[in-house]
Amino acid sequence: MKKKEELFELIKSLDPSEKRYFKRFNTIHSDKKENVTTQLFDLIEKMDDFEEDKIKLFFSDRKTAQHIHVSKNYLYKNILKSLRSFHQGFSKEAEVRDLLFEIELLYHKKLYRQAAKQLSKAFALANKFELQLLKAEIFHWIFRINFMDPETEFEDIDLEQKKEILDSYFLETKLEFLNFRLISFLERKNINNPKDYFLDVPEDQLNSTIIKSDYLFHCTLKALINKDLDSAFHLCDEAIKISENEPEINIEKPGRYFLMISTFVDICIHFNELDKGCQTLYQAESFYNALTNQKAKGISVAFYALYYYKLIFILNKQNKFEDAIASYEEFEKRFPNYNEDFPKHQVVMIYSQLALVYFGNNNAKKSLEVIGNIYNVDSKFIAPSIEDFIDLLSIFCYFELNNPEMLKYKIEVIKLKHKENTQNTILFDFLKIMDKWNKSNTIEGTITNIPTELQNFNFYNWIESHKSN
Repeated sequence: MKKKEELFELIKSLDPSEKRYFKRFNTIHSDKKENVTTQLFDLIEKMDDFEEDKIKLFFSDRKTAQHIHVSKNYLYKNILKSLRSFHQGFSKEAEVRDLLFEIELLYHKKLYRQAAKQLSKAFALANKFELQLLKAEIFHWIFRINFMDPETEFEDIDLEQKKEILDSYFLETKLEFLNFRLISFLERKNINNPKDYFLDVPEDQLNSTIIKSDYLFHCTLKALINKDLDSAFHLCDEAIKISENEPEINIEKPGRYFLMISTFVDICIHFNELDKGCQTLYQAESFYNALTNQKAKGISVAFYALYYYKLIFILNKQNKFEDAIASYEEFEKRFPNYNEDFPKHQVVMIYSQLALVYFGNNNAKKSLEVIGNIYNVDSKFIAPSIEDFIDLLSIFCYFELNNPEMLKYKIEVIKLKHKENTQNTILFDFLKIMDKWNKSNTIEGTITNIPTELQNFNFYNWIESHKSN
């Protein structure tokens, strides 16, 4: 991404209250009568797409025209400063970091005993919420202050804890990295030997809630890679239970909980434990609804995209089409600007499930409307399996609507689109079977590479049921 577009993206990411705060902040911290950065901010805010020429034209008759890149850099930094000020103390981790900044100021003022008092407060917070990295940083300041003033006392801090804290921090960080790599392998098969990332941790090192739940989740991922789904089911369930016992820690690190829930629901779907999958999603939603801190905002968007996609998917598999449609309507009402706020590939996933729900509910026309919404999304956000799925579903819809002209047109478009690859796609498998059925009234052939969205769909029964067409 070009650096000039980063400023555009940053401004577009601000919510209304953040924008208002920035304008006040920028006015206070600027001594110029003509506030160029505020004008630049207002100009970019009104853009739908970044337009460099528009900016140059707006400032063309001013002295700043030759140095507009300087104003952009200043604006970018000032927005970040205002966000830091606006969200000060928005999480326990941020509170500890604010205290550490104050400690550094007091240290440089040689007010070591005042700094020690702040360190005790910071340590108490970091200890309560298992913020191991910050605890390690606190010890760094303890030893710097102790070196400058050996008589300084640190209340409620056991200096012998340093090794244990550092060991816990390194183990927590290692587990986080290894889990990320194993999830990456399960999703994309992009690691040659995933067992290189397996770790065995002795019982006596599982000394915190985060490490216990992260290690159980690590064992879940190992079990999935080893195709031991039964063990994965129980291990992931246990990891979630341990994690939910400390909700305050989850609020500080919501991404951990999100990954556990996502994995567990996938396992439930595999075992056809659909009620258990729904129950897990509802429980997780209650947790995320309780998140009020801004730190969780980004991960919450990811969670709610997954929540509604998986929920609609499960309800569809249970043939609860009306419930699935009601869930989507709730999603629309809850996130009226979801097309802008949610990542495009996640919007496509939700649409794909919704299209299948309407088709299952005997509303092929509505299904085609939703498929149209998917086609309107930039193609780079549509996975090949989803593209095959919506092409195939559109064929079904035109059959249901008894529209031979559009059906013929759609088939020709598909053939043209896949003219370089006609051997190994679900579409051509399906079209070959349809062609044989049209000629001999018999169903022959095999359909391979069926997308997840259609794995519970019986193609052969569907073809048989449309002999009249």
